Amino acid sequence: MYFVEGLEHQNPILVYPKRYPNVTIHQYPHWMVSHYYRRSYYRFHRVDENIPTLSLGDIEEKARRDTGCKWVVNGAKQSDGLNRNLMLGTLKFNSINDKSHRTYPLAMWKKADVLAYMRHHRLSKPVEYTMNKSNGIDLKLDVLLFLREQFPEDYHKILKHFPFAEKLIFEHDFKEKQDAKAAKFK
Repeated sequence: MYFVEGLEHQNPILVYPKRYPNVTIHQYPHWMVSHYYRRSYYRFHRVDENIPTLSLGDIEEKARRDTGCKWVVNGAKQSDGLNRNLMLGTLKFNSINDKSHRTYPLAMWKKADVLAYMRHHRLSKPVEYTMNKSNGIDLKLDVLLFLREQFPEDYHKILKHFPFAEKLIFEHDFKEKQDAKAAKFK
């Protein structure tokens, strides 16, 4: 799933169909983005927009229709957090949900296991926006700072969709300048 379509720093994964001809990558907007748009989160409210609020299930159903696959494979791990640990712990073999046709093959893996597997199979390492456990892109300050520094074009693409997110950066930069001034006078 993508947060904003066409972010260059997320494109290395798109080379896999060239390396593995039987692989087709289907890209879908992250379900949370519909909530951001609907609530005008860090963006202007537009009266003419009729944006449906999506769930992860909606995205999964679209993928099922597009591919003809009944099952969805999800990369969630118990080590991702308490909620995932509890949810995955209730499933058959901690990884299979027969009712919803979802499977979680990495459920018992740790992040280090995933990274070791990726290294071993020469897969692209995922972008780490922060030192925190979560590895997803969002509109948090640490992610925006990372993108501004490492991928300025992607940072500006995000600001086109969510222009008020730059407020976080302005506040951060202002505070750093204030702190630097205060340190001079100590």
